Amino acid sequence: MFNKRNIITLLIIIVSLLLIGVSNYFFADSSYHFIINPETNERMGRYWVGDIDGVLMAIALCVVVIALWIPAARFGWIDKFVKCLINKALYYKQHIAENKKKYLFYVCMLCLIPVIALAIDYVFSFFTPRIFGHTIRRVTFFTTVGLSIYSIIIFRGKPEKLFVSLSLIIGFLYVITHPLLFFGFDNEVHYAWIVEESYIRNVSVVESDYVLARTLQTEYFGWLPSGESNAVVYSFPKGEGTLAWTGQYGLRMLYSRLTHIPMGLILYFGRSLALHPNIILWMIMYGSHLLYTFIVYLALRRLNSGKYLMAAIAMVPLTFLVSASVGYDGWMKAFLLLGFAYYFYQLQTPDKKVKPKDMIIMFSAFLLGLAPRVVYFPLLLILYNMRKDKFKTDKGYKCYLAAVTGAIIFVIGSFVIPYYTTTGVSMDDPRGDNNVSIAGQIMFILQNPLVYSRILLTFLKDYLNIFLSNNFITCYISYEHLSFPNLTILLILAVALTDRCVQDKFTSSVWLKLFVILVFFSTIALFTTSMYIGFTDVGASYILGVQRRYLIPLLFPFLYVICNFKFMSKANNAADAFINRFGVEKILNRAPYSMFVFGIMSLVLFSGAWNTFLFL
Repeated sequence: MFNKRNIITLLIIIVSLLLIGVSNYFFADSSYHFIINPETNERMGRYWVGDIDGVLMAIALCVVVIALWIPAARFGWIDKFVKCLINKALYYKQHIAENKKKYLFYVCMLCLIPVIALAIDYVFSFFTPRIFGHTIRRVTFFTTVGLSIYSIIIFRGKPEKLFVSLSLIIGFLYVITHPLLFFGFDNEVHYAWIVEESYIRNVSVVESDYVLARTLQTEYFGWLPSGESNAVVYSFPKGEGTLAWTGQYGLRMLYSRLTHIPMGLILYFGRSLALHPNIILWMIMYGSHLLYTFIVYLALRRLNSGKYLMAAIAMVPLTFLVSASVGYDGWMKAFLLLGFAYYFYQLQTPDKKVKPKDMIIMFSAFLLGLAPRVVYFPLLLILYNMRKDKFKTDKGYKCYLAAVTGAIIFVIGSFVIPYYTTTGVSMDDPRGDNNVSIAGQIMFILQNPLVYSRILLTFLKDYLNIFLSNNFITCYISYEHLSFPNLTILLILAVALTDRCVQDKFTSSVWLKLFVILVFFSTIALFTTSMYIGFTDVGASYILGVQRRYLIPLLFPFLYVICNFKFMSKANNAADAFINRFGVEKILNRAPYSMFVFGIMSLVLFSGAWNTFLFL
């Protein structure tokens, strides 16, 4: 409903955005920046950093806010949201009033944690040199460890709240303690795209942007240039130039760049407020991790079973690490988890008819998750395995099938169309050798299908060997450190077998298992072939560029279905079946189970942070 309160709130948001845009303009107007020739480092003139582009961005954001606000107010979503917040506040107010002593104890324990962290660091300083930067990182580490233990105890048995609290706490540690400012895969390119998405019309590249977009992650230490020293290197009209190689054009570029828009907005706001480049970079990294945490939280809330499996996979070091970076890996994994959560929920509840809202969220999640890497489109084939009786009418079921088909065509089209519409531009991956040729490699495969099949199968034999790839989820990218790889693999397998409920009987059919296996291997074969085409020399007997981290988005649906057996669904869950059999009734609340799972994953993450970041 359109009421006075909603209109006033909307006006406050719009005025705030416009003020930020104006501040961007006036900051640029009052503080000219020198243009520097990147080859000679000579100052060539002056240039505005924000110009009118900051105002255009603010106006664009206002249009988006109004477009979202009108339907939200019309259908009463805003009022429901505000009412929910008020009810929650009143509930906690009453609960705190009735349990004053308990909450007072909680607050005292929270205040005691940093004191204990300082004491531990003081003792630790007797054995290591006392350096201010290292001391700050160690105190942060010990404080986050204490907060994590506190969260595991307080939220035991509540996987959604446990994941959110631990993810935010440990994610903050990863962002703050990392001395190289940012980490991930191809972060130079991703940061360049973020810079471009922070502008509407003209892109101004300041020196700090140029450093991050041109420097490998292991080569830069220290603070970025700021103030007068952060001069504009060059500028170019958006869409006509680029700060880094994209490898994408037209529809493909627009689709894949969705992942960088949120981080580009953070850069825009930070630049408008004239914040230090290091602070802006930390904001971007933690903002990316906040989005990852929120999306996975929504996925956990939707599932009836498999919450602990999803949380464990979401907290493996490699996934957790890249979620707090400027890349798109975290975005992809989070949205795919959300899509699968809504899909499996529909299978778990055959007596409930599908709701349009759930279908919109599920399709949106898959489309957003596939934006960075469309070669995973075979995952959409799983959606065809939806029960017909979930829909109220035959027309509804046919519309659903048409939507699945349309989504697959769109995703494939965004990948294939540029190869036929782009002329005069090389589509090869410049990271490969000089002998890489997409057209030549495709012709080789078409002319020698049996030869390539043998090459592919030989490669997959080693690629899928768990004894050779047990460390791919616990590595720290360019750092030579692994954090309990065998323990992590065993925990995930144990959780996949035990985190079950009676509704899992609807996802334990042999047909579904065979179908998921087919999709699993089809997806792997497809992204392996894509790297053979775009990254490997023509006609080579080997395949380059296929990393084992590409398997992580497939882990949850694969383990969730394959490790689901009917005999595990006879009790409320497999763990409870074991407990009932041996008569340990005190553990029926699942609290020790959740403390064990999240405790182990926290140990893995803290061990990795300690050995990787605190001793560099």
